[in-house]
Amino acid sequence: MKTNDHAFTRIELLFCAAAIALVLIPALSVLASNKTESQRIICFNNLRQIGRGFQMWASDNGNANPWRVPPPEGTEGNPLVVNLWYQFAVISNQLRSPKLLVCPSDSGTRKIADNWSGASGGFVNAAYRNNAVSYILSPHSILFGARVLLSGDRNIRPSAVGTSCSYVGSDAAVFSQLARNSQVRWTNSIHGAAGHLAFGDGSVEFATSSQLQSVVNQENSDNAFIHYLAK
Repeated sequence: MKTNDHAFTRIELLFCAAAIALVLIPALSVLASNKTESQRIICFNNLRQIGRGFQMWASDNGNANPWRVPPPEGTEGNPLVVNLWYQFAVISNQLRSPKLLVCPSDSGTRKIADNWSGASGGFVNAAYRNNAVSYILSPHSILFGARVLLSGDRNIRPSAVGTSCSYVGSDAAVFSQLARNSQVRWTNSIHGAAGHLAFGDGSVEFATSSQLQSVVNQENSDNAFIHYLAK
């Protein structure tokens, strides 16, 4: 007696697998795109809060940045003034959490501090500090000044490294440098060939390399240079 075999043949299974792949590939692409966009939004908001933190601190200290205010409130003249992490630690009361200092797209920043203390897991603990920061900081920034660079993603390829900055009254060669009319640009390490820039007026923008160069060329900088601290 002849029976009907309703099992799939190998060819039919291959066609089914191909059809499923055609459905999954665009779906996975959309999920990856959504994750990237979500990480950009978090990074954008981090920098917005960092900018507001510096503004709130300045409002209580003569509208000046910490490196322009002498101790005990500020860092002017303090040997630690040239440390990126120290500048963020000074405004810790104006920041909700040290987790704001880490971009979720920055795989190169592997430490995320739980608190601002020097204990294990704390931001000022020696194992964390710059290891728990994704963002740069420019001492040229004038608080409440538009288009004057304050902070941003760290994946900038500068025109020079190991330079000095007169804005903090230090000759320590620890700053990176952005020169006017140079080919400064973003690397691909965080947000692709682009990144966020945060300004003294609290604004933040997602910029291409050409837009980054435009900011550098227009800013009133230190002898045609913009200096910044990075990890």
